[in-house]
Amino acid sequence: MSENNKRFIIESSDIRKQLIKEHVLKYGSNTTEWFNTKSETIINQYVAELQKRYLNTPDNLSDLSSASEVFKKLNSIDWDFPENDTSYLTHDIHPYPAKYIPQIPCNMISALSLPGDIIWDPFGGSGTTALEALLLNRRSISTDANPLASIIGQCKTITLTDEEQIELQLCRQWLFDIVEIDNDYLDMKIQIPDIPNIEKWFHHNAIQELALIKGLIENLSPSCKVIAQVALSRTVSKVSNQESETRYASKPKELIKKETLRYFIGDLDTVFSKVHACSSLLQGKKAKFRTYDLREQLNQNSPILENQIDLIVTSPPYANVTDYHLYHRFRMFWLGFDPVKFGKVEIGSHLRHQREKTGFEDYMSEITPCLENCFKALKPGRFAVFVVGDSVFNKILYNTAEAYIKEATRLGFEYIGLISRNLPTSRRSFQSHARRATNESIVILRKPVKDIEIQLHEAPYKLWAFEKELLQREIQKLSPRNLTQSGEKVWSATVNCLNLDKAKKLTFIHKVTSSEIQPLATWQSIVENGDTLENQSLRKESKYATHGIHEYKGKFYPQLCKSLLSLSNLKEGSTVLDPFMGSGTTILESYLSGYRAYGCDINPLALKISKAKTEVLRMNPTILLNTLKTFLRTIEHEDPSTNSNYLYGHLDPQAHAELESWFPQSVINKIGILFEKIHKIPDNRITNFLEVIVSNLIRDISQQEPSDLRIRRRKEPLLDAPVIDMFKQNLKKQISKLESYFNSVDYSPSLFSKSNIWAGDCRKIDSFTSHGLTEGTIDAVITSPPYATALPYIDTNRLSLLILMSLSSKQRDPIEEDLIGSREIRNKIKGELEYRIERGIFDNITSTYAVDIITEIYKLNKESDVGFRRKNMASLLYSYFSSMTYFLDNMHFLLKEKGSAFIVIGNNTTKAGGKDLIIDTAKMLIESSEQLGFSIEDKFSITVTGDNKKNSSKLIKENTVLWLRK
Repeated sequence: MSENNKRFIIESSDIRKQLIKEHVLKYGSNTTEWFNTKSETIINQYVAELQKRYLNTPDNLSDLSSASEVFKKLNSIDWDFPENDTSYLTHDIHPYPAKYIPQIPCNMISALSLPGDIIWDPFGGSGTTALEALLLNRRSISTDANPLASIIGQCKTITLTDEEQIELQLCRQWLFDIVEIDNDYLDMKIQIPDIPNIEKWFHHNAIQELALIKGLIENLSPSCKVIAQVALSRTVSKVSNQESETRYASKPKELIKKETLRYFIGDLDTVFSKVHACSSLLQGKKAKFRTYDLREQLNQNSPILENQIDLIVTSPPYANVTDYHLYHRFRMFWLGFDPVKFGKVEIGSHLRHQREKTGFEDYMSEITPCLENCFKALKPGRFAVFVVGDSVFNKILYNTAEAYIKEATRLGFEYIGLISRNLPTSRRSFQSHARRATNESIVILRKPVKDIEIQLHEAPYKLWAFEKELLQREIQKLSPRNLTQSGEKVWSATVNCLNLDKAKKLTFIHKVTSSEIQPLATWQSIVENGDTLENQSLRKESKYATHGIHEYKGKFYPQLCKSLLSLSNLKEGSTVLDPFMGSGTTILESYLSGYRAYGCDINPLALKISKAKTEVLRMNPTILLNTLKTFLRTIEHEDPSTNSNYLYGHLDPQAHAELESWFPQSVINKIGILFEKIHKIPDNRITNFLEVIVSNLIRDISQQEPSDLRIRRRKEPLLDAPVIDMFKQNLKKQISKLESYFNSVDYSPSLFSKSNIWAGDCRKIDSFTSHGLTEGTIDAVITSPPYATALPYIDTNRLSLLILMSLSSKQRDPIEEDLIGSREIRNKIKGELEYRIERGIFDNITSTYAVDIITEIYKLNKESDVGFRRKNMASLLYSYFSSMTYFLDNMHFLLKEKGSAFIVIGNNTTKAGGKDLIIDTAKMLIESSEQLGFSIEDKFSITVTGDNKKNSSKLIKENTVLWLRK
C-alpha cells in the first residue's frame, strides 16, 4: 500500500463518535468531508510543500530562450501525478465538471514564468489556475463566460478579515438559532426567483428556505456574500429534485422543514473552514475574476489588454462533452444568473451541438477567435499552455490537439511540444463509460521571441550625477542596442523581449513603455509609489516599506543600496552580507530584491531596528495589520495623566536615576503606559516593532537637544510632551506604509527569504562561522562602515538604549569603546599603541598610506600643545585601520570566487600640529584590499547630502564606492 493511501485511526469514545456522526448527517455532510475540512488547517502547509517537489522556476526569462530545453524539462515530469492529492486547500470548495487537476497549472506556472508575472486563464472555470498562481507569488486574471465561475474563483482566493469572520459567524448563528429553536421563519420576507417549473425541481420547504437564505445573503458585505453564495450553490444541488450532478432528470425527494437550512449551515461551515485554512497561505493575495466571452474582440475595455500577459495556462471546454449551463442550471437561477443566456454562448456544449447539428469544424471556428485573442494578449516570447482532449462527433474521433496546433501556428504561435497524460478512471463525466476519454493532451505554444523597441523612463524626481551614472550602468544589464537618451528623462533602446524581466529590477528607471508591451512599472517604482504608473511622487521617497521606522545617523540611502545590488548581478536567492549592518538598509533591500541577507553589528539598537524592519514583512499581513490597528484603538482614548510605574519595573534599578535625569516625570508615566500595553502583545515581532517606534520619539520627548549628534541638554528644560499622541501619529504612518507595501507585494519579481541578523563583531571570523557562514559562502558584500572617529553611535542613541534595553552608562561604555571608529580609548590601550607607533610596529596594518598618516599625526600632535582628543587621534586611527584590515580579510575569506564587495566610505579630516590633514580611508582600503587578494573592479564618487552625511559637523561632500572583486 502506498504512503498516500495508508489509513490512520483516531480513538474516541462511542458517545463522541455517535455525536459527530449525528451532527454531520444533520447538517448535510459526511464524516470524511467533515474530517478533511477540520484537518485542513493542520495539513495545508504540508500539502503545499508536497506540490512544490516538482517545481523548477527559472532564474530569469533568458533561461527560457531555448524551446528544446524548455520542452525537455517539461517532458521529464510525470504529468499523471498518480500519487498527488488534487483537492487540497480550496480546490474542492465547489463541484465543477471537467476541471483539470491543480498540479498542471502549478508546474507550468513555476516552469514558464517568474514571480510577479501576470498569469491568465481565459477559460478560468472554478479558478484552479488562479489559486495556483497566487500560491506561487504570481498575479492572476481568470475569465470565463460562466458567471458562476467568477463567484467560485473569488471564494477560493479570499482572505477574510477579522470583521468578516465575525459577520459570517453571526450569520451562521442566526440560522442555527432558527433551526434549533422553534421560530416561525415563514413570517420573514422572502423573494423566490423566477425558475421555470420550480415546483417540479424543488420541494416546497426547499423553495421557502432557499429564498430565506438568498435574502439573508444580499445584506452581507462583499466578501462574506461571495462565501455565502458558494455555500448556497452547494446546497441547491443537494436539495433539488435533480437526480444527480451529471444527470438532468427530476426525481422528487421529501425534505422536512428546516432541513434545507441545516444543509446550508453545514455547507457554510465547510466553505468557511476551507477559505480560512487557505488564507494562511494566500495572506491577502487577490486574483481578478471577470465574466467574459473570449470570442469578443480585445479592446481597452476588455478585462485583458494586448501584449499584457506573461503566461496562459488553461483547459478550454472540450467539444461535444459537457453542458456547463445545464450542470449549474439551478445554482445559477438561485444566484441571480441566467443559465439560458450562458447556454447560448457556451463553447463545446453537447446539447447545443445536438440541437444545432454542428460538428467539430464548428467547434474549432469558435475556438479560433479565442486563440487569436490569446496570441494578441501574450507578450512576445511568452508561453501559452492548452490542456485539451479528443472529440467525438457522429462516432468519429477528432484529434483536438492537432487541430489546436494547426490553427495556433497559422495565427503566429510557435509550436513547442505536446505532452500526453493519462486520466484517472474515476473521473466523473456526462459521457457514458464507452465514450469517456482515457487521456488528454497538453499543447505548449509560444509567441515568437523578438527584439523590441523600448523607452526607459527615469524616476520623476531629480537624479544626482552619480545616480545617473549608476542608472546607465544598470541599463547595460539589458544588453541594449542603439541606446540613446531620447528625452530629458527618457532612454530608448532595442532589447530582446526575454530581457524585460531585468528591466523590472532597475532602480532609477520607474517605467518601461513600448508599442509591443503594456506599460511596465519597475519594482522600485511600485515599492516607492504603490501599484500605479500615474501620479508618481516628484520627491525621492527613501522611507518606503519599513525604511522610515527609525532615524539612524550615518545610514546610506536605500536606492543606492538597491542599485549596488543590481550591479552585483546576483542570481535569485543569492547571499548578501552587511557586516556593519547599522539600521538594516542593506538587509531590507536584499530582502526586497529576493536575496538571503545576513547582517551583524555591535550596536544593540542597530539589531533591534534591523529586526523591526524585516521581521514584520514576513508576517501574515492580515494578522499584523489587525493587531496594530487593534492596538491603536486601545490607546486611542488613553488618559495620558495616568500614574504608571511600569517603566520603573521594566528597567534595572541602576538606570532609574539616569531615567529621571533625562525625562520629565509625566513623560516617564506616558512611556510606561505605552510599554505596559505593548508588552501584553504575545508576538515578539510586533512588540519589537512598536518599541522601535517609541525609540524614534526619544529625541523629541527627552531633555536631549534634538539637533545635536551627541547627548547634550536642551537650553530650556522640557516639562512635558504629548507622547501618546506622537506615538499614535507615528504608528498610523507606519501602518499606512505597511498597507501600501502589502498591497503591492504581488508585483515583486522575486521570492522573499528570511533575513539573518545577529550581534557580531566583523573583526572576528567566528562571528560569521557561528552563524553558518564559512569560506566561500557569500555572493556579495554591501556595507557602509563607520568613518574614522566620525560618529558616536552609542552616545547618540544612549537614551534609546536606556529605555529599550535598560543599559546604564556603565553598561554602554564598553560597547562604545569596542565600536570600530570609536572616539573613545582607554589610557592603557592608548599607551600600548603609541609604543608600537614609535617603534614602527603596525601588526596587520599593511597599507603604506595608513602607516604614514598614523605616524605623521602622532609626531605632529606629540610636538604640539593640543587637547586630549587630538592626542588620542593617532592611536584611534591605528585601532581603526587595524580593525578595517581584519574586516577586509574576513570578507575575502567569506566571499565566493568572483564575488563582489561594495564598500561605501568617506574621508574624514583632522588637525595635527596646526596642519589640516585628510584621512583618506578609501586609499587605505584600496591598498589593503589588493594586498589581501582583491582586485579593484571600480571606484566612483557619490554626492552626499542631507541624511547621507556621515558627519554633519564636518562638511564631507563626497563618499566613495569601492567595488572589490575576489
